[in-house]
Amino acid sequence: MEMLFQIEDGVIKISKYKVVYKQFYDSYVPDTEAGECSVNERYFKTEADAEKFVTGYLSKHKALEYVETAEIDTSSYAWIDGIKVPDGYICAQDYIDKLMDMGEEEYNLSLTTTTEDYLLDLDCRLSMIELGVTE
Repeated sequence: MEMLFQIEDGVIKISKYKVVYKQFYDSYVPDTEAGECSVNERYFKTEADAEKFVTGYLSKHKALEYVETAEIDTSSYAWIDGIKVPDGYICAQDYIDKLMDMGEEEYNLSLTTTTEDYLLDLDCRLSMIELGVTE
């Protein structure tokens, strides 16, 4: 899951596209046989970035073979996109894991701030206490 998230200037960005490709090995790579391959994935935020990778990188390497570009279903965690990682986290992945565990509803509840109505009510109650009014 961690490859689906990227951090830019302390803000979480979600990858929405993945490029699947094969990497072929030759006899010079230890623990592999010539012709053996692995299937790899690389994640990108935009379709244009994915296309640049395919045309500018994969197509130029003989040991790499393009398989497909797929759009990723981000609906279950799209709410995380754009959240700033607090300064106290050394590893942004720890914060992302915390957000995933917390869920969207609990995260939104943690953001609630003091409203103007609450402050007005608090001010009124403090004034009543100062004046000795009991209702």
